[in-house]
Amino acid sequence: MTLFCWNAAMNASKALLTTRKVLFTTRQSAEYLCISQSTFERLVADKRIPPGLKISDRLNAWHIEDLDAYIEQCRAERSAAA
Repeated sequence: MTLFCWNAAMNASKALLTTRKVLFTTRQSAEYLCISQSTFERLVADKRIPPGLKISDRLNAWHIEDLDAYIEQCRAERSAAA
């Protein structure tokens, strides 16, 4: 699994220039992590990624900090396995 996607990282860094907390939709979160949307949804269902914020009946959103925490968790697991 690729843990770094240049386009997503650049888009996120532009969004981080604001003083507000950044929220990503399911699709944006999957792109940020460079995984498919179905894989992202499975990771949420498996509770490896927090469930996100309920914005409306059909929309959830995730803080970028939660996604970054998942990346760090993956790095720690990979380091422990090595």
